[in-house]
Amino acid sequence: MKKIVIISKEPVDRNLKGGALRYANFADRLAGEFEVCLIAPGEGRVAANGVRIVDASAANIKKELAKADVCIYNGAWFFRLYPLLAAFRGKLIIDILPSLFEDKLYLPRWAWLRQKLKFNRLFRLGDHYMVLNRAGHEYFSAKVFPRKATVVPYGVPAGFKKTKSVLRGIDPRIGKDDKVILFSGRLLKWYDPATLVAAFRQVLKKLPSARLVFLGAGKDAALIKMTEDIKDKVVVLDWVDNREVGDHLLEADIAVLTQFNTEESKYCLRIRALDFIAAGLPMAISEGGTVAEMIKEKGGGSVVPPEDPRALAEAILKLLTDDTFRRECKEKLALLAEELSWEKVIRPLADMCRESVGTQVRPSLADIAAYYMLATPLEAAYAAYKTIRRPA
Repeated sequence: MKKIVIISKEPVDRNLKGGALRYANFADRLAGEFEVCLIAPGEGRVAANGVRIVDASAANIKKELAKADVCIYNGAWFFRLYPLLAAFRGKLIIDILPSLFEDKLYLPRWAWLRQKLKFNRLFRLGDHYMVLNRAGHEYFSAKVFPRKATVVPYGVPAGFKKTKSVLRGIDPRIGKDDKVILFSGRLLKWYDPATLVAAFRQVLKKLPSARLVFLGAGKDAALIKMTEDIKDKVVVLDWVDNREVGDHLLEADIAVLTQFNTEESKYCLRIRALDFIAAGLPMAISEGGTVAEMIKEKGGGSVVPPEDPRALAEAILKLLTDDTFRRECKEKLALLAEELSWEKVIRPLADMCRESVGTQVRPSLADIAAYYMLATPLEAAYAAYKTIRRPA
């Protein structure tokens, strides 16, 4: 039986998020056919599906790679793992995630030198590459030719089940018959709460029973600029346990996702929007990224131009007041959820693991040393600048 090592830089615990969510699902689905070891920060243990979970120390990574046939890892964790992966002689599958584009979003032009250096080494290291969407496939296929880039998105989780009431009649600001609009997750720099608040103000003029809920944005409340006339109709909640997310989604009428048009949105796949799909929650979403493309192509909600409060308000009102349209959206989301189940999206990765071991020539020690002579000062400058100048 082939041995697969999957390396996650985030802990694999009950509050799975980001890459940890992705790699835990990879491990779970591959475990039936392969011997799987999941390396992640935290205590080692054996999961119910037989997957060994090992702490992400350098010694453990080196030990597990020595026995592995295939290694799957997050390319964003490049600096720490480069020497270890350079010595790996199995098949190396590198996961290209949108965090690799952060330099372009908020740092000066010189910081891209660091990213370019990283990419050059990254594209010489792997035997195969995974990307999240078609835009990433088009971009990276040209970069890694003749090696392959394959689309392996995040999957949609199994449908949520209601366990308790959390909003209606529980929060004093939300009545049992109010219309709940849900924005889920933290307000990271590529999201646009200002446009949503402006649109919500227009919605209230025609639908006073509307309520806007920001779920998990408690730490970012200062970014939500509200006037006194709508404060009692906007609810900002702290982050909740993964086991309670479904209860909040299932009590909402619709979801919204407003984002800026950036490089990050182009290559991303919004996990929070996949939760909307799993919950059958019709959504109004800004253009940009895979989920918006899917909604535009297959239905399930409305796609609006970025930073356009009027268009967003119209989309929200239609979703809240047109029962036929909302029912059609739910039906299309159910079909989309089936198409994007973890069992289906992981098939290309399973095929990669079944193929023969890697043949890509790894860099020599001299090549690695030369790389670090340039990379180390760039990395230090990058970290210092990001600490000083990064927006809140």
